[in-house]
Amino acid sequence: MQTTVRPTVRQRLTYTVDHILSKGVFGVFLLAVIGTLLLLVVLVPVLLAVQILVTHTGSWSDIPRLIWSNFAQVFRLGNAQGPWIEQVGAALVAVIGIFFTGILFGILVRSVGDKITKLRNEGGQIIAQGHTAIIGWSGIGETVLEQLGVANENRRNPAIAVLDSRSKLSNEESIKSTDTKNTTVMFRRGKTAKPNDFDIVRVDLADRVIVMADWGADNYDEQVITSLLALSRYKDRNRDWNVPVVSAIKSGQNRAAAEIAAEYPVVILAVGQFLSRIMLRTTLQPGLYGVYTSLFDFNGDEIYFVEEPALVGKTLGEALLAYPDSSPIGLKTAAGAFLHPNLDTVIGPGEELVIMTRDDDTAKLGAVDGFGEAAIHPVFSRAADSGTARWLFVGWSPNLSDILHEMSEYSTDDVGVEIVCRED
Repeated sequence: MQTTVRPTVRQRLTYTVDHILSKGVFGVFLLAVIGTLLLLVVLVPVLLAVQILVTHTGSWSDIPRLIWSNFAQVFRLGNAQGPWIEQVGAALVAVIGIFFTGILFGILVRSVGDKITKLRNEGGQIIAQGHTAIIGWSGIGETVLEQLGVANENRRNPAIAVLDSRSKLSNEESIKSTDTKNTTVMFRRGKTAKPNDFDIVRVDLADRVIVMADWGADNYDEQVITSLLALSRYKDRNRDWNVPVVSAIKSGQNRAAAEIAAEYPVVILAVGQFLSRIMLRTTLQPGLYGVYTSLFDFNGDEIYFVEEPALVGKTLGEALLAYPDSSPIGLKTAAGAFLHPNLDTVIGPGEELVIMTRDDDTAKLGAVDGFGEAAIHPVFSRAADSGTARWLFVGWSPNLSDILHEMSEYSTDDVGVEIVCRED
């Protein structure tokens, strides 16, 4: 179980200042005003206490007036009172003060400007925990953010931290129209192949990690494998780090290389093969599109893994009647996850039910009052196939071989295939 780590006061203060400065000119102005007021709030009572002890004049009730008058005259030079020689002296002191103050402010403004530029382009350290860390970024990530936003609606202060080599500001601009609900998305600039940069998005405190890359790049798979290799080196230095890692590759031929690079259990989706299967099956059974859409997005009910100690020793058939508002559809054991196993299967300690439920906290045990038989639709028999199917593919894709292979596994009839594409 992951240990909760509370940020120190210094980390919180650094994070707050960085966040204010990253807002640009308004942030600098706000920080200057707050800093000046805080300085006066500390100095005025101290100076007033010295005055009371030494001269026995003044009153503690003067503190608000003194703070305000000093705040209003921070940059005022002289008061145009007294003999002319004193006024000349005050003016000379003012000129010298302007000179040295100008140098000081020049250095300060340049330093703050450099800091603001760095924060706006790269971002600072984050203090989130229990968040989702994304290594790498791509245009398809917007869909990931939207779905995670829906999934996190029942959580308090959910966050997503993205590490990418591109500018933080440009990435933030690219998702302005993305609806992430109540989830905060934080971009940070860093190298996705450098383990030290993973600390920028606090991978060590994340609940899950998603590895992505530039989807449009020709070397997409190579980028993903490089990031997985870096995560492997990161884990070597952080032996207690153990969170779920998910990634996707385009070519199934690179899946083995990706698993070897990771050196630890990760979920790697071979997108080409996966989409080929989805495309074929939705073509053969058009109604499956709605089923897949309902399963894969976070609107409505989704699939979750739930460990329920109260059901240990009971059969899966008994578990089916234990949830009034959720539906167990399988069982996850040490050997893997199995959908629709034998209903006489006994649930063992540490095993998790695969459940269809509205959210990750809605699978609650309870009595089932009954079944709505009217909601059960009759099964319609399919018309007999002619025995021969003919398929026409227009265009060419590297995934076509996967589709044809899946077709041969799925169909028992004679199949004729025609492919129309350009010669090049």
